[in-house]
Amino acid sequence: MLIYFLILCQMHYVCPFYAFTNIYCPGCGGTRALLALLNGKILLSLHENPAVLLLAICCILYASEKILKSRNRPAKLLPRNLVFWGILIALWVIWDICRNLIPELMPIT
Repeated sequence: MLIYFLILCQMHYVCPFYAFTNIYCPGCGGTRALLALLNGKILLSLHENPAVLLLAICCILYASEKILKSRNRPAKLLPRNLVFWGILIALWVIWDICRNLIPELMPIT
């Protein structure tokens, strides 16, 4: 699976949504953001798609919860409040709209 991912990362493909509408979708720049994050370029990752960094943080917190639970030290590290997640999703939608209107926020291609 990792080999397929690395091959995919080397290929330059066009997002089908972007190809038809010329509008960046919420996932556009995600692969480049993940590669930048894996290379330690956090600011570039945030510029490409901040959702990738947020998802990585959520995965780390979730894994930490499971590790702590397996060691009989249960802890809730991820927020369970629906208002928090609603606000986060609303901010993501606002950011996605803004990056289609402001050229400086568009992903680097």
